[in-house]
Amino acid sequence: GDPAFERATAAGGGRVVDVGAPPPDRSGDAGRDAGVDAEVLLTVGTDRYVGTSSTAFELVDAARERGVDAALVPTSHVGALLDGRGASIDRLPIGRVHDVVDGLVRERGERRDLLVVEGQGAICHPGSSGQICGLLHGARPDGLVLCHSAGRELMHGYDVDIPSVATHVDLYERVAAPVAETAVLAGALNTMNVATPPAAREAVADFAERLGAPATDPLRFDADALLDAVGLG
Repeated sequence: GDPAFERATAAGGGRVVDVGAPPPDRSGDAGRDAGVDAEVLLTVGTDRYVGTSSTAFELVDAARERGVDAALVPTSHVGALLDGRGASIDRLPIGRVHDVVDGLVRERGERRDLLVVEGQGAICHPGSSGQICGLLHGARPDGLVLCHSAGRELMHGYDVDIPSVATHVDLYERVAAPVAETAVLAGALNTMNVATPPAAREAVADFAERLGAPATDPLRFDADALLDAVGLG
């Protein structure tokens, strides 16, 4: 460990916890034969840093406010830290992502109404595409929430155009299809770069039209449209 952290925690009577540490390998037990009790949603993106994590958090909070027994399935350091449990999939070999996500869903999905799996990255982004199959096939979602950033045209860190919303919908649904009959049910638009609420609502309406499904900015407004789209609450 880091000597400075060890000295500080020893002085304060605390301890260092590696929230991103991979769980034990349980690959021989992967592949649940039947679905869990909960409705499973997975947030997916058109790019990195578009709000897949924050949308997942907002969905869980909003569902609980409606009296829905909802839980988060964290897949990042931040998610695991805030929730107290989970796994950071960017610390995992690609071949273990499915196994770990599958285990987290099974662990939390019994006797609940809703599980929201925290998405990571985007299926077309070279830096995260390798994780997406594991997330999709491990979560086996009943529905997807597509996250996008208003006005963004190029992939984060790359001089490459972001494919259309329709392309992302098609890819996510087709890649999931071998293990989950799922669909993009709603969209979350990150409008942090849109100056005013009226302009943000206009951007959301345009995104919803391109998506062919209800949409909102769950941080700027609320997550009600997303919950309504999946029929919860």
